[in-house]
Amino acid sequence: MSDSKIISIMNKYVSREEKADLNNLIVVEFDGIKSTAVYLGGVTRLKKVNEELIWHEEESEALYSTIKSLTLREIYDQISQKYGYQIITVIVDGPMHGEIYQCGNYVEGQWVKYGMTMGYT
Repeated sequence: MSDSKIISIMNKYVSREEKADLNNLIVVEFDGIKSTAVYLGGVTRLKKVNEELIWHEEESEALYSTIKSLTLREIYDQISQKYGYQIITVIVDGPMHGEIYQCGNYVEGQWVKYGMTMGYT
């Protein structure tokens, strides 16, 4: 995973200008600050599917808990295997800002950065 980008604590956020392939972007379900929600569907009729995904688990000594993570490609692969072709929306939100990623609305299997949030504060 050395060439993967991570969205997590410690300000390791993906650059807004980055145009690279998003398949290797790692999202963390919850790291104490940021949280990720994975949905089937686009803007309307969203179905949250976090509980249906098989997340990688890693113990975090700093947070005294288990961190669950997946790459966007792994999310796409798991959802495609279970549901077939779907629009997938991933919202990674934090206190000051967040990112929205979408796959399947343009080209099958291609993730795009769909938008940004102002955070939940």
